[in-house]
Amino acid sequence: MLALVMGMRRGEILGLRWDAVDLNRETLTVERSLQRVDGRLTLVKPETESSERTIPLPPIA
Repeated sequence: MLALVMGMRRGEILGLRWDAVDLNRETLTVERSLQRVDGRLTLVKPETESSERTIPLPPIA
């Protein structure tokens, strides 16, 4: 649903943790993504500043 409704990338979705979700403000903060680095899965910061963002959660989420 996050990919379809909010346009998030697979790595961003897999890198989500509960601390990124603010149900009171109805927002989600993208701070890291899951990527394969040297054959291992690693949580990394997004490559660009614009990839780090806070987005509103739609009612369906």
